[in-house]
This record gives sequence, structure tokens and C-alpha cells, in this order.
Amino acid sequence: MIEYRELVTTVARTLDLDTTEAERAAESTLAVLALVLDGDARRHLDDSLPGDLRSGIAPDEPPRPWDDVIFTRAVATVTGSSPEEARLRVQAVLTALAQQDRELVESLGVPEAVRPLLDAPAPGGGLTGPAGHDAQ
Repeated sequence: MIEYRELVTTVARTLDLDTTEAERAAESTLAVLALVLDGDARRHLDDSLPGDLRSGIAPDEPPRPWDDVIFTRAVATVTGSSPEEARLRVQAVLTALAQQDRELVESLGVPEAVRPLLDAPAPGGGLTGPAGHDAQ
């Protein structure tokens, strides 16, 4: 079982966020992640998360064929952040999730087009574009 406080604390520390912002990042990232997973993986993810982080998305809802940019923009919309900022937050949340339970993350079958978000955010806090490259 993923520990809520540990996940939020890791995200907050990684990105120098306050707890409220780290919670929003975790909740929105995991809700959008559930949208791209098939029903069995979605159920497995929800079963591994504490109640506050469960998506509530029906397992029989078909997964959405998104890539990393669309995923990031969806989180940006929910959190009211820029796509660049949302990408860093998504990467921090998914990295923190993998730190707690790598087997869980590997078992989810995250679609190939979304897998770049599983990489840890680059150190240094530099600007990135929505696709993770240096901002132009």
C-alpha cells in the first residue's frame, strides 16, 4: 500500500512545494494516470492507493489513448499550472510512486506514449517545454 504522507512529502521536497500543492499534484497526476490505464491496471492502482488518492474512475471505462504531452496538459488544466510546471510535478509524483513501490508501477503497463513521464524530473529547476525538452 502506498503511504499518502510519504508520497506527498517526497513530492513537496523534490519540487520545493508546500503540502497543499504537493497534494494537488499527487491527486491530479494519479487521477489522470488512471484514465490511461486499462481496467485491470486501473483497479490494481486504486487498490494500492490510500482512499484520498483513488481515482474513482470505473474500471470498465476504456483507457484514453494519450501521450505524455496530452497527459501533462490534462494535469495542468486540473491544477491551474502551466504545462511545463505540470510536467515537473507529474514526473515528481510518478518518481515518488515508483520509489515506494517499483513493482506496482512496472505492473501497470503504462502506455509507451506516456512512459517518458516516468523519468525523474531533471535537477536544477530549469525551464522545460511541455514535451520535456528545453524551453525555446
